[in-house]
Amino acid sequence: MKTFWLIFAGVNVLLLAVVIVLIAVLGKRKRDQETDTLPPEEQLRRREARAPGWKIRCLKCGLTEPYGKYGIRKMAAGRNYTLGYCSQCRGLRFYVIEHDKAAR
Repeated sequence: MKTFWLIFAGVNVLLLAVVIVLIAVLGKRKRDQETDTLPPEEQLRRREARAPGWKIRCLKCGLTEPYGKYGIRKMAAGRNYTLGYCSQCRGLRFYVIEHDKAAR
C-alpha cells in the first residue's frame, strides 16, 4: 500500500511539471503572436525595453538587430558570442551580443 502512494505522488509531481512547461510554452507563443500584430514602432519599443541598449550583430554581414527580439539582457557587461541563423546571409553564423555604443 505504501508503494502505491509513492507512485501516485511521483505521477502527480510529473503531471504538475508537464502542466507548468505547457503553460510557459503557450504563454510565450501567445506573447509572440501579440507582438506580431503590433505596429513596428511599438515592437521596437518593447524589444528595447527587454534589453535596453543591447544589440546583436552578425559577424559576417554586419546585420544588427535589437537583442530584445531574442532575449533579456540587463545589468550585463562585456561581449557574448552565440551561434544563430542570419536572415540576411541565409545561413548559420556567429553573432556578437554587445552594448550599443550610441546608447552609452
